[in-house]
Amino acid sequence: MIEHVKRVGAKGQARRLAQTCDWKPARNRNVGAVKTRSAKRIPARVADLAEVNGFATKLAALDDFVGKLPEQGGVLIFCASYNGAPPDNATQFIKWLGSELPKDAFAKVRYAVFGCGNSDWAATYQSIPRLLDEQLAAHGAHNVYVRGEGDARSDLDGQFESWFAKLAPVATKEFGVDSNFSRSADDEPLYKIEPVAPTAINAAVALGGAAPMKVLVNTELQNKSGANASERSESLSFVRVISPRIMS
Repeated sequence: MIEHVKRVGAKGQARRLAQTCDWKPARNRNVGAVKTRSAKRIPARVADLAEVNGFATKLAALDDFVGKLPEQGGVLIFCASYNGAPPDNATQFIKWLGSELPKDAFAKVRYAVFGCGNSDWAATYQSIPRLLDEQLAAHGAHNVYVRGEGDARSDLDGQFESWFAKLAPVATKEFGVDSNFSRSADDEPLYKIEPVAPTAINAAVALGGAAPMKVLVNTELQNKSGANASERSESLSFVRVISPRIMS
């Protein structure tokens, strides 16, 4: 899968992180191909973790990125194999990777791959994740971290946790993101919202003798379209209000 992630820094700069999970931090993104439950569940966990740590994430199937693999941020791919074949939602993407692509087709792509499989099927174990990794690298993509392998025959979740714990600091450094993924979904929210009563009056405004008024009409006076469209850049409007005395 590919997961697109955005994170806003202290000064408001947009950063992106990618996961395919396609990962970009607000700078990252996620793209993913899924066949097993683990290949579906793990990207969702990563997306949730990214969100509570200040990232905006997007999960999508690999087939959604045929011909348009993200070049900003990064791409984190979670993928399984099925008897050596790709998952249903990655068949077109794998076909595209095997086509006559330029050697530098992915020169601006930064990625990482985690494969989900079962070593009981030794002949085809991790075949599609391995193919993804090799084809991306062969066409110029930059591998942010070594491909991970999860084996359902043993401890797939534990293998992923170990791999991701090493990937996270490398990836955040690669994308210039100040985050250590220390927060979890169980932590208290970073911000609290306190509703303000609609009748509350700003004290500084009241000192100047200003009073609230109700807007009845706000009409644009310029014709912005059509044969006689105005070329003025500023807006001209007719505003009609009702005075506080009438309101009371």
